Amino acid sequence: MKWRLSLVAVGLATLACNNAFADEQPYSNSWYIAPQYSYAWPDSNRGVENGGGWQFAVGAPVSDTWNLELSVIDFKTDYKNGISGSSHETAYGVNSLWFFNGRNKDFAPFAEFGAGANDQRTSYSSSQTNGYGTAGLGFTTSPWDWDGAIRFEAQYLRTFGNGNFGDTVASIGLVIPL
Repeated sequence: MKWRLSLVAVGLATLACNNAFADEQPYSNSWYIAPQYSYAWPDSNRGVENGGGWQFAVGAPVSDTWNLELSVIDFKTDYKNGISGSSHETAYGVNSLWFFNGRNKDFAPFAEFGAGANDQRTSYSSSQTNGYGTAGLGFTTSPWDWDGAIRFEAQYLRTFGNGNFGDTVASIGLVIPL
């Protein structure tokens, strides 16, 4: 619960800071990397606690409103009710980001859609890889002069097969142009 409130607070604080930057400058059209800290709220049917991890994307704009990126999401969760062991997921995929009003430097909300392969491992069994789809919402903001930005997003990651679990993942990090 504390992590969820912290992520929401950071997102709201970033939105509030945007009013101080009224000039609308577009983002750079260069390739970028996006390292992020992630926190996952797993499907309640999985029997695991919430857990932290990371996300990393490499992407580029393909038009004024669309970005395409290769992404990795990785998080680990412990079993509930005192059961020893853990679950670990690593999702490799392709995402598209649709920016509602273009890539405005001050505030650029986006919808995210993606698909790929999710490698699910537990401390009691071997690895199993299944397909997944993801959809989410987020925004980027750049309260400084260079072309980098802060990125916040929340997404629903649905794994097909192995229980058809749906996890919610929130991430905060940077967009660093190359």
